[in-house]
Order: sequence, then C-alpha cells, then structure tokens
Amino acid sequence: MIDIKEILSEQDLNDFFDHNADDLHVVKFGAEWCGPCKSLESRLKNIDSEKIGSTLFAEIDIAENDECEAISEKYGVTSIPCMIYFKNKDMADRSVGLVSLDDIYNRINKLSE
Repeated sequence: MIDIKEILSEQDLNDFFDHNADDLHVVKFGAEWCGPCKSLESRLKNIDSEKIGSTLFAEIDIAENDECEAISEKYGVTSIPCMIYFKNKDMADRSVGLVSLDDIYNRINKLSE
C-alpha cells in the first residue's frame, strides 16, 4: 500500500512538491461525491510500490474548500477524476476519468526514463 498525502491548501501542495523534489509526483483531483473518483482511489491504494519506484502521490478534493477549488482551476481540472503527473514541479502528463493500474504504471515508467 502506498501513502497518499491529502492536500488541503496551496502550502500543502508546495510542501508535497518540495519533498523529494527530484521524484515524480502524481496528484489525483476528485470529490467525495464522485463514484469514479472513489473507484480510482481504491485502485491507487492497490498500487504495487515496486512498480512505481520513488513516485509520490497526493489527492485533492476539489470541493473541500476554496483553496482546493483554486488549485484545481490553476491546473485546468474541468473533469474528475483527473490525475496530473509532475516532473520537476512541472506538469508532464495528465489523465482524465477512471484509468487502469496498467495505465498509471505506463505513464510513470514513461516519465521516469
């Protein structure tokens, strides 16, 4: 099981990016009321840590508070679930909708090269 950090503010997100800044960071945007988001969360909890190396994960509930909503707007999140992959703090890839673990592994492998 991997650790998924909950992001509640811009400062939380900055701290997340600063932690092991050279590693790949993945942020899942979703909402408590979103069925596909809950399914994706369950999949993420079953990620094989050996297949993702040092990749770090976080999640943002876009409806949690105004800051979370502002973060989602900043990154152009218009549909959920959305996963944004960050390399060196820059957006490198994104997926929208319920994706498979294989898709997540493939994106991580591609960005880790």
